Amino acid sequence: MTGAPPRTLLLLSQTWSNGGIQRFNRTLLAASKQTGARCDVLTLRDPEDSVPPASAPDGVAGTVEAFDNNRARFAVAAWRAMASGRYGIVVIGHINMLVMAVALTRVMFRPPRLLLIAHGTEVWTGIGGARRLALRQVQQILCVSGYTRDLIRRQAPELGDERFSLFPNALGDTWRSLVPTQIAIRRDGVRRYLLAVARLDRHDRTKGIITTIEALGMLRDASVDLVVAGRGDDLEFLRAVARRAGVESRVIFRGGVSDTELVELYRRCEAFVLPSGQEG
Repeated sequence: MTGAPPRTLLLLSQTWSNGGIQRFNRTLLAASKQTGARCDVLTLRDPEDSVPPASAPDGVAGTVEAFDNNRARFAVAAWRAMASGRYGIVVIGHINMLVMAVALTRVMFRPPRLLLIAHGTEVWTGIGGARRLALRQVQQILCVSGYTRDLIRRQAPELGDERFSLFPNALGDTWRSLVPTQIAIRRDGVRRYLLAVARLDRHDRTKGIITTIEALGMLRDASVDLVVAGRGDDLEFLRAVARRAGVESRVIFRGGVSDTELVELYRRCEAFVLPSGQEG
């Protein structure tokens, strides 16, 4: 034994693409690299060509294997990694992987310590049966909000307070260089606008983008626009909503934007608006 800290295996759903969970995963990996933690990553839905090299700013201090949503290959690789005995800690990055990961440890002589990262809607309901039993085998549940923790406790009241840790969403260090110490809002002739930032997928309509567009159409003041940053498969539907509301020319869909562009959008907007019914 060398006395080195135990290696950590991260089982992630997706990392190098657009979305809140994906950004969370990238920030987690950057923090691990910054602290010198040795983390190896298995990422289910990322294609192999999306993974940056270790030398890149968002590279990982460890190995990365991507499976392009091949669940069978992912499960086999997770079993081999966990059974190798190399890892003292396994971080389960999404509730959908919980039952699989716990099942793999049941046949191990010395199973690793299991941690679960609990994100929003996926854990607010549906924790019963196999998932509830699997949660009892997790040593620590990292919740991104107190609201999320409380909803899990409501579904699995047998879990004690010591099982839970608040692990809030955060911004990476890269944002420090993008945000000036003193923010001077420059208009430069740009119309005033409200800002919404979200993934624009059909299954994410609870984010409230439709409500925001419809509310814009009800405003008497037509001098305010709505800028929407994000991409997804619901874009054409949202454009149709804007046409029906009579505000097609006042709703600007910016698509996916860089961090630099996003900081500037936040700086210049009148207000950030996201009337979601499912956020922590």
